[in-house]
Amino acid sequence: MAACYAVENSLLDPVSGYPFQADPTPRARLIRNIVLGFEFLMSHILHFYILAALDYVQGPGQPFGGNLTGAVPDQSGPWTPDYSNAYYHPGTQRGGANPVPAVWDDIILDYVLAVQMQRKAAEVQGVFGARWPMFSNLVCGGVTHPYLEGQNFTDAINLAEGILYKGIAGEATLEGGGAAGLQTGTGTPATPEDGTLLHFIREHYIPTVQAVAAIYSNYDNPANTGLQNPDGSWTGIGVPNAGLGYGAGCGNFVSYGGLHDDAAELAGDLTQHPGHLLKAGVTVTGGVANPYRYENPMGIVQTDLQEFIDSSWFNDETGNEHPKHAADGYTKPVQDKTDKPAAYSWCKSPRIVSDGSGDAAPAGTYAAEVGPISRMINSGLYNIGLGGLAGPTGAGIAPFGVCGNRPAIGGTLAPLLWGPCSNPQTFGMSTMDRHRSRALEALTIANALAGCNDGTPWAYTGPGYIADLVSAGSGNTVDKSWAPSQSASAQGWGSNEAPRGALLHYVSYDKNRINRYQCVVPTTWNVNPEADGIKGPIEQAIIDTGVSGYESASGRSGGTAQYVSVEVLRIVHAFDPCIGCAVHMVDGKKAKGKRLNIKKEVRGQ
Repeated sequence: MAACYAVENSLLDPVSGYPFQADPTPRARLIRNIVLGFEFLMSHILHFYILAALDYVQGPGQPFGGNLTGAVPDQSGPWTPDYSNAYYHPGTQRGGANPVPAVWDDIILDYVLAVQMQRKAAEVQGVFGARWPMFSNLVCGGVTHPYLEGQNFTDAINLAEGILYKGIAGEATLEGGGAAGLQTGTGTPATPEDGTLLHFIREHYIPTVQAVAAIYSNYDNPANTGLQNPDGSWTGIGVPNAGLGYGAGCGNFVSYGGLHDDAAELAGDLTQHPGHLLKAGVTVTGGVANPYRYENPMGIVQTDLQEFIDSSWFNDETGNEHPKHAADGYTKPVQDKTDKPAAYSWCKSPRIVSDGSGDAAPAGTYAAEVGPISRMINSGLYNIGLGGLAGPTGAGIAPFGVCGNRPAIGGTLAPLLWGPCSNPQTFGMSTMDRHRSRALEALTIANALAGCNDGTPWAYTGPGYIADLVSAGSGNTVDKSWAPSQSASAQGWGSNEAPRGALLHYVSYDKNRINRYQCVVPTTWNVNPEADGIKGPIEQAIIDTGVSGYESASGRSGGTAQYVSVEVLRIVHAFDPCIGCAVHMVDGKKAKGKRLNIKKEVRGQ
C-alpha cells in the first residue's frame, strides 16, 4: 500500500504541471481500509498469542495426545520453547505445581482459539484483497474489484460482518454460547456473538494481556503494582528499571498515520493527519527537558529523517556522505566485514535530526520506535502520563470481560487477573505497555470496522467501514484520470502504517523506468544499531535488564549446559521485529537463477 501511495504522490497534474495524487474513489478507500484493518487484527492476534505469549505461559507438554498437563514435562515442543520452569510464575506453569490451574487452562484455551481467529481474519482479507497473504488488489488510484458486484458483493459483506461481530449461523461458538453451542448470526457491534473477532478481542485478548501484565509486573510500568507469588515474593528477577519497567526503551515515538478516515482525505495527502483513524505524529520524551509532540509530524518524512551507517556494514560511495536523507540513500555493502570492524549490523540507523526551528523538536538527534504503542500515543489513545501529552485515557483501563462471561477463577491470582472492574491498570512505555497498546489498537480498529460505539475511549461513532461500503454501493474503484506518461520523470514518497509500525517508500523514475527505490521499514526503526552516539530503540530497551540464566528444561546437550536469556527475549518480542524485512542482501556471485519454460511447466511436462 505504501508503494501505491509513493507512485500516486509522484504523478503530475496534466494541466498545471504541479504534483497531484490519483485519488481513490470513496468505495476504493473503504475496501483498502477493510483489507488493511483485518490485516491488523490478524497480525495483532498472531503476535501476542503465537509469537509472544509463550515467553510467559508454559505450553502443554508432549506427547500431546489430549494430555494438556504433559505426561513428559521436559518434552514441551512444539507448543512452547524449552525453558526451565524457573522462568515461569507458578500461575502460568502446567501441571501440579500450579496453585491456580484454572488460570493456565484458560490462557492455553485462548491460545488455541487465537489460531482460529487469525484464520477468520485472513479469510476476510482473501475475499476483499484477492488473496492472502500479500493481497494483490492494489493499483495506483484505487483497487481492482470488478467482481465485487451483485451477489458476490452481498456475500462478501455478510462474511465480513459475520466474522467480525454477527456470527455465522450454524458455526460453532468458542464458549458454548448461542443455540446449542452454535452461532445464530444475530450479533451486533455492541453485543458481538461468541466466536467472532470483536468478541474475542474484548473477552479474551485484552483480559489475557492484562493477566500476563499483572503476573509479570516487573515488565510493566511501575504504576501497576502487579501480583505477588503465593509465598509472598514478587515475580520476576531484580527490580524494574529506574521508574519505567523492563523494556522502557528510548521514549520517542513515530507514526505516519493509517486507515484514512475522512472521505476527503484520500491517498497521498498524508500531511493532514487528522484524516486518519490512527494518527500521524512524533512524540519526543527521551533526552529533552519537557515532552514534545510535533505539530506537523510528516515534516520528518521530507526533512528530518536521516539514515546513518556508523555501525552498519555499509560504505559511502565517496568520502563521508552519510547521514543521508532516506530519499537520497543508496545501499553499498562492505566487501569484507573486517573492513569495518566497528560495524555489527546489516540495518541502517534511521534518526530524527532536528535543527530546532519551527515546530520541530529541540535541536538534536533522536532514535525513535514505531509500532502500535507509537500510533496509540500519537493518537491520544494511550496516555503515557507525561505532562502536556495527556490523552483521553489517563485513568487507565479496567480489564475487559471481568464483569461478563469469563470463567469463574478462584485463588491467589484472581483479584488481579479478571477483576475487579474498579482496579484499572495504567499506561507507560514498558514491555507490557507494548502488548497492552497493541490489544487496545485491535479493539480500536475492530470498532471502526464494525461501527461500534462501546462507550470506551476506543469507540467509533460512525457507521463503520463495512456499513459505509454498503452505503457507497456499486461503482468504480479506480481513479483513471491519470496515466504514467503524465509523469515520465518524477519522484514521490508514500507512507503508511503496517501492523509492525511506520512504513515509508521513496521512488524516483526517469522515462518511466525506476532509477531509485528506497524503503524505511518498521523493523529498521526499531532494531537499528548505534549511530551518532545513540543506541537503537531495542538496544536501549534491553539495557540493565536482569538476566537469570537458568539452565534450559532439557538440561545438557553434548555435555554443555544450555542457557537462555528469556528476560531479554521477552522485551525484543514485544517489538515484533522482522529482521528479514529490514535486511535485504543478495550475493550476486553466489546467487543462482533458474530459467523456466512456462509452457512446459503449465502443461506439467
